[in-house]
Amino acid sequence: MPPRLDAFGRIVEQPVDTWEPRSGVALALAQIAPLLSPKSVSHLISFFVSVGLGDRSPEVRKNMLAAALAAVDLHGKVRHGKYVDSYSADISQMTKRCS
Repeated sequence: MPPRLDAFGRIVEQPVDTWEPRSGVALALAQIAPLLSPKSVSHLISFFVSVGLGDRSPEVRKNMLAAALAAVDLHGKVRHGKYVDSYSADISQMTKRCS
């Protein structure tokens, strides 16, 4: 939710981050990891790399990381090479931003 502004554009009420639903999605993704198809895992890993692991809430990031690790632990051995090739550029960009 964006900040509420007055007629002069000044912030009168700070924005509220409703992180709880995003955290709930991460927890649910971790629980359904065993049920995912290889194609679903590929899409899910793309989501984690592009959006989920970069969430503004530390709690959401922690839960997204746990969900990503659950999916990779269960399905990563079969498709390891594909994941590494597909996301090495994304991971290197994220590393540069974090340093």
